[in-house]
Amino acid sequence: MLRLLPLESGGALSNQTTCGGCHINSGRGAPPEPGEAMVTAVVKLFGAGASADGRPTAHPSYGRQLQNINALDASPGEGTATVAYTEQPGQFPDGTPYVLRRPTFRFGGPVAGQIASYSVRVARPVVGMGLLEAIAEAALLERADEIVCNPDGISGRPNLIPDPVSGVLRIGRFGWKAGKVSVPHQVADALVADMGVTTSLFPVEECGAMQAGCQGGASGTPELSDDDEDRQHHPFVELRDQIIHPYSDLLLHDMGEELADTSTSDHLAGPREWRTPPLWGIGLLEAVNGHTQLLHDGRARDVVEAILWHGGEADAAKGRFVALPREDRDAVVAFLRSL
Repeated sequence: MLRLLPLESGGALSNQTTCGGCHINSGRGAPPEPGEAMVTAVVKLFGAGASADGRPTAHPSYGRQLQNINALDASPGEGTATVAYTEQPGQFPDGTPYVLRRPTFRFGGPVAGQIASYSVRVARPVVGMGLLEAIAEAALLERADEIVCNPDGISGRPNLIPDPVSGVLRIGRFGWKAGKVSVPHQVADALVADMGVTTSLFPVEECGAMQAGCQGGASGTPELSDDDEDRQHHPFVELRDQIIHPYSDLLLHDMGEELADTSTSDHLAGPREWRTPPLWGIGLLEAVNGHTQLLHDGRARDVVEAILWHGGEADAAKGRFVALPREDRDAVVAFLRSL
């Protein structure tokens, strides 16, 4: 984990003060339970349209993320986010019942009544990121199929992102929308968005008009040095040229209207499109993080609920799962828990 260095005077608004505050045990976050504060998830905020570099525009008053805790200089946080769930009961063709939970998020404090477009995102596991970065872009493009020529209707496509160092378009492979091209890109974005810490990649915080405590980068000097940011680098020969099974193509897929967020676009990713998250380690989720909640906003309480929320390209596969006898559905779940 990265060490949080002292910030310049004035402090910064944030969601957490350490990487491990969200990525507990390097694992997956979860939304708050009803009535509780948000701890291992964040709220992305959107304005109208997209910016020149393809990212969603930030909320004009509160930037691109709701910072819900106090700044280091004791400036108040921007507000709170709480969740309530509406239950949606259903049953499989064999009569087995299930209940899905549809989340509704409410905002209090200064932001109350001012948030129209947003997306709740739980912290993702950070294991194996170097292995995913090592996959050649050509290998990812081989699996892309934007024309839907496959009989299963699956049509993954890459998200193309300007590299923050070179400006060259590269395939995004990290983040819920595949919006980050490398581990340094992902780490630097999380530092500035989640913790208010600037780096050479993002030397200035994106501050909205109402973010009085948002001053990071005002001096022009990054608060975290390149040497400190690069501490995750592992130049060990024995870790190269591995065969890995992340169970993800790292491409964007249309997951249907039920899972759409309210952004207009994230580079090439539309509101209904999400990167296929790697499934490795999913069977250890409860042991590592004490819960089994899945999907970008954590609404699914287990893998069955996660499957049932899928739509769009996944409709046919979901239909086949739903039609299985109970013992075969259980076998699919047992396989997923073995990853």
